[in-house]
Parts: sequence; structure tokens; C-alpha cells
Amino acid sequence: MGRAGTLIDWEGESENRVYASLYTAENILNWRVERIHGRNVLTLLVLHETVRKTNVEGKAVDEFETKVGEQVRVLKLGDGCQVEIWRPKEKRERQDKAEWEKD
Repeated sequence: MGRAGTLIDWEGESENRVYASLYTAENILNWRVERIHGRNVLTLLVLHETVRKTNVEGKAVDEFETKVGEQVRVLKLGDGCQVEIWRPKEKRERQDKAEWEKD
């Protein structure tokens, strides 16, 4: 508690800009550090995010109402950077545990 992390990334495909996102310690779910060439290097980072939903059950969201959802961003770092986004599946009846699917 009381700590945070910053993710700084380059958006080069469409906007050509740098952006920064702040994550509280509670939203940094997991990470892995490996020793590579004598240095500790971050190789995995898992972040919980709250995102604005643009579509709910096939219906457009009212532009004046904010609907939020959750997702998990997995960064696999190494020779390159792979990013996976995981979102919860819609809950079915009698389903206690949330299931996640890769977007």
C-alpha cells in the first residue's frame, strides 16, 4: 500500500506519441524478474485495469452514462514485447468463479 508503478509506452502505429499510465500497488497483480547478462530484467508484468465500456450486450452505451468494466493486461517482455488483454466472460447462472478470455 502507498506504492505505485508507471507504465510508459510508445504508440507508434496510429498516433506516434508516448503515453504514461499510473497503476496503484493493488493493481500490479504479478511480475517476473530474470537474470539476463548479469542484470535483473523484468520479463513479465500483469496489470489489472478498469476500462470504459463502449458496447454492452450488443447495445450502444448512452454517451452520457459511463459504464466500466475490468480487464487484465499481460506484458511479456524479452526479445520483443507481447501484450495480451484478458476480459471476464459473461457470467452464466450458477457460475461462482469468474472465467476470463483473451481478447
